Amino acid sequence: MKYIFLGALLILVIASILMKGMQPDAKSKVPVLYWSTDPNPARTTQIEVFQEWLKKTYSNEVDFVMKVDTVNSDNSKVVIQGVSGVGSDIIGHCGGPNMRFREAVGILEPVTDMAKQMGFGLDKTFPVLAPDLTVGGEQYAFPLNVTAPQLWVNVDVFKKYGMEAPPSRWSIEEFERIGKKLVEKANKDVTPDKRVFLVSYLAANILTRSKGVDEFNETLTASQADNPTYIGVLDLIYKWTEVDKILPNEADRQAFSTEAGYGGQAYQMFANGNYAMLNSGRYALIQLREFNDGKGLNLKVVEFPNGGFPNTSIGTRAAAVYKGGKHMNLTYYFMQYLASPEYNNTIIADADALPPNPEAMKTEEFLRPKDYPNEWGCHEAFANAANNIAIPAAFSPFVLDNTVGLERTRAEGEFKANRITAAEAAAKLQRRVNNEIQIFLKENPHLMPEYQKRLKIQEQIDQYKKEGKPLPDEWIYNPFYKKYYKEKGMIAE
Repeated sequence: MKYIFLGALLILVIASILMKGMQPDAKSKVPVLYWSTDPNPARTTQIEVFQEWLKKTYSNEVDFVMKVDTVNSDNSKVVIQGVSGVGSDIIGHCGGPNMRFREAVGILEPVTDMAKQMGFGLDKTFPVLAPDLTVGGEQYAFPLNVTAPQLWVNVDVFKKYGMEAPPSRWSIEEFERIGKKLVEKANKDVTPDKRVFLVSYLAANILTRSKGVDEFNETLTASQADNPTYIGVLDLIYKWTEVDKILPNEADRQAFSTEAGYGGQAYQMFANGNYAMLNSGRYALIQLREFNDGKGLNLKVVEFPNGGFPNTSIGTRAAAVYKGGKHMNLTYYFMQYLASPEYNNTIIADADALPPNPEAMKTEEFLRPKDYPNEWGCHEAFANAANNIAIPAAFSPFVLDNTVGLERTRAEGEFKANRITAAEAAAKLQRRVNNEIQIFLKENPHLMPEYQKRLKIQEQIDQYKKEGKPLPDEWIYNPFYKKYYKEKGMIAE
């Protein structure tokens, strides 16, 4: 088996090198650079605008061609080609976990100094995204777009059943009351494929955070999943799904005969009225603008229900510079372009999530697109969420993000399948993640001094909390607790 794997790896490496060798670089009079990204048609426009921006900004001083590489955007290909020395010059889909993993294997170039010089530093994007763009104080990426999900509301579904659309901010109790009322009115004597649900799905972490608890502790040295809040949220989501039928389960989703389409089945179900609300980012408009004969749906955007602390997640599809690129000095111009009004305007026009530069969200083109008056007010809701209540996922430097995500999926999956209780799922998740932290530390002993330092700080945090003392801000590494404690007055002045 080992030799089969090595043989397959060798074949992939050779194929990557041959494919790169066949590219038209040699035939071009100017350097040709490649951007590995998804096959979204918007990328063509973004490249065309880049070439215009480059000529306008630098005249003939800088001249090269940027091309989209959609074949090699898969994570495994990015890593294999990167370590083989034939990666794309600009690596896309490189924010958060992907960025940290690719930096760990050594294929990304730090851009801190160039970002400051050329104006694509952290000050040109959302401040809360810093953990998703940096490692050890060095910047490695800049956003291509930004996502802070909310709940899209199909207002006509509520009108159909004589109800008002939910308020922009609402409690968990209001969510349950409105959901029960809606499904009771909508689902009398209907077949499974005609059922109506309040929302496509809800993530446990946002509800748990809204009650003041995160999956990791303040110093990110340990999982603390085994807590009453997380257990209660798991049980509540199960109740909403299997008892109250506010949320669909897998069997309910399978009952709908609609094809998935771009972005999955949920968008069609939302447009059809099977889901009164859709859990998604602003990018949902790429699909939603196609429904209702292009006339648009009657839309509103509201926050997730909260247990006292309104919040949402925030993440980015970012770009990074390949460390082994032949034209690394030219890649920085493309990174600079991502912070420009010209690029940000392409994101606004295509509704491809939020633009990387928050300043672009203040424009009339963003807030009130002239061709889509049904969306007025929705864009502002996403901007407000990203600026005020969005918090990135907490990641520990002492364990891989993918490992944590896998363990979370496994534990919650066993609970949903009725194989274990919510309490058992939480305990299993905490035990598995903390065990993985110890394994990771054994494999990366250079991290042990930092880990030991944070353990001592955690002991001080726990003691201060028992005594009711305010905490020094510099002790808090978890971005959730940093924001939560400040808003609750628990940080020392």
